[in-house]
Amino acid sequence: MGKATDSDGGQYILIRPTRLGDVNLDGSVTIADFIDLASHFNGPGTWQEGDVNGDGQVSIGDFIDLASNFNTSYSGLSWAIAPQEKAMLAEFASSAERRYLSQVRLRDHGYRACRFAKAATAVTPQLRLRVRA
Repeated sequence: MGKATDSDGGQYILIRPTRLGDVNLDGSVTIADFIDLASHFNGPGTWQEGDVNGDGQVSIGDFIDLASNFNTSYSGLSWAIAPQEKAMLAEFASSAERRYLSQVRLRDHGYRACRFAKAATAVTPQLRLRVRA
């Protein structure tokens, strides 16, 4: 289901059966769908922006759903992925994973720093620590 505009400029809702990841509702999950998702990645969105799991955010979960149906169509046909498309998907997935892991590391590092600061001030109450964000 997606919003569409007819030739006269009127908007309507298009409902059609499709594959998970077919962001542009053309019946096939292709690089065009990936580009739409990637251009809205890590932001709010609807189906047409790449939010295929319906949580209101275009995230790695949506990318995984799209990738699982990549180069397939509603008719059930599938075809081989081009090497450059495969490289683009792999690069995007690895960069998204790196961003996620760096966020986890920053969160864990901050947690450890807080634990250290609490322990240090408990041992030496006159010690004051300045924490930078």
